[in-house]
Amino acid sequence: MNGIQPTYVAVPREVNNTADTIPSYSSCYAGRHAAQSLISKYTGFVASGTGIACDIVNRVDEPIEHCIGCNVSNLGPRKLAPINCGQLGENLSDQTTKLRLRAEVPHLTRKDVSLLREPIYETMCRCLLQNGYHKAFSEMFHLYEKQNEDRRIAGPDSPLWFIPPIAEQPEKIKLLAHHLSQAEKASRRRDHHTLFTSYLLLGRAFQDCPDDLWLAEHFLKYALKIAETITDDDKLKLATAHQYYGLILQSRGQLIPAAVSLQEFYNLTRGKQWTNDCGVLLSNLATKYLVENYLKRIDESAEEYHSDRIRLCREAQEISLKCDQWNVEAPVWRRLGLLLEDAGQFDEALKTYKSYFEKASAKEDYTNLGLACEALAKLCQRQKRLEESIQHLQKFACVCERHGRWTELGRACQMLGSAYDAIGDHASGLKWMKKAYSLPHMIQCLKPEDFRESVEAARIMIGISRAHLMNKAYSINMLDECPSAVSRVIEWKSEPFNEEEIFPIKELKLPPIKFKDRQPNRDVLKYALHPSTGFLHYK
Repeated sequence: MNGIQPTYVAVPREVNNTADTIPSYSSCYAGRHAAQSLISKYTGFVASGTGIACDIVNRVDEPIEHCIGCNVSNLGPRKLAPINCGQLGENLSDQTTKLRLRAEVPHLTRKDVSLLREPIYETMCRCLLQNGYHKAFSEMFHLYEKQNEDRRIAGPDSPLWFIPPIAEQPEKIKLLAHHLSQAEKASRRRDHHTLFTSYLLLGRAFQDCPDDLWLAEHFLKYALKIAETITDDDKLKLATAHQYYGLILQSRGQLIPAAVSLQEFYNLTRGKQWTNDCGVLLSNLATKYLVENYLKRIDESAEEYHSDRIRLCREAQEISLKCDQWNVEAPVWRRLGLLLEDAGQFDEALKTYKSYFEKASAKEDYTNLGLACEALAKLCQRQKRLEESIQHLQKFACVCERHGRWTELGRACQMLGSAYDAIGDHASGLKWMKKAYSLPHMIQCLKPEDFRESVEAARIMIGISRAHLMNKAYSINMLDECPSAVSRVIEWKSEPFNEEEIFPIKELKLPPIKFKDRQPNRDVLKYALHPSTGFLHYK
């Protein structure tokens, strides 16, 4: 052929040519066999004895001229080459016929076909190797192998089998290839700042998906190692790495290792005016995250270990007091009071609740003020200090009404009504319950859904309090033999809605309520939360 290289190699018919066969799903993703074939495919670079030459793969064919007998439907605004619809050869597997068919569709080259036929994972691996990013390929292949191995060890009954493999998620594969290639370029030129940023972006990209937390931990650990080598930014990147690494460990349930990183984040940000992208001080964020970690560790501790839980809560309180953030400090005060109360240290718990109440009043935080009053009322009830309990609730109601906190006022009135009814003062309880029930209708521009819980509880308690009030009067009239008493009972039974007029309270001559000689008949809080069944919870 005068020294000219042939453009293709003739293939015998008996050779099993698989150039035009679509690879099966199992050959793409299934286990060790696919991994070994992938290694030999991308790292061996051994040319096959048969097949298409490289110049054919990368060749740009010229559009063929239109001729008689061709399908011109392919000619349109895109100005593509016509497809010859003539008689094909008898042997469809003939190499010449395949090349001619490819040449007649020049807008769909072999490389374009490979993008459609080959999995995106293999395509991105080939691109990384072709561009010389061997470390990026090794990292992505290691993650692919690790996920397959974890699934194999866990077995088909594991939740891991319901999570799609990373190789089947094109967007994540492209994201991995992009940032890993950027990280490799930065590593070659010893640019630790860009290398840290690439790993940090990868970790943050995967931290929002519960199925990819292991990937986030993997890359954030890399970012932390790189940040330890950076010394020209006053350890800002090291603090950021500890922040995200501690949060991802905490989200995966590793509270003790997370506490170590969050403590480092807290120590590095003390006295610094660093801010994040939203303008929030990193020192405040460090305090918030560290306190949350302490509270979660308290939740994970056994309930019988009172001293350990109180110690953790006091440490969290010391940290929260230094940042002067009430939204971080308030939950710690309440949790400390509850822990002291559970441990039987009622005097310490009372002091804690009073401090919590005073701070909430000073901050005008009526939500926490209500929680403090509720806690004080429960504690005073346990100590049989009912007068002080009701005084705290009345103070809470007055403060809410003075400042127009109508939602909290409805809850305070409902709690007061339950407290009065629990000690037997049904008339006072009915008064507060009526106020809680009618509050959404008395004031305009209020959303009824905000009062649904307190109104429903007040509605049930109104019926219960009225029944308690008329019980003795009804019994007296039933036992009385005079005609007027009998007519009252008959009149009420025929139309039972005006019991206050038929059985007036003044006829009962009830003694005044004295807190010293009155004992609660039931748990006030359980009665307030569940008024329809609260009377079953006796003290």
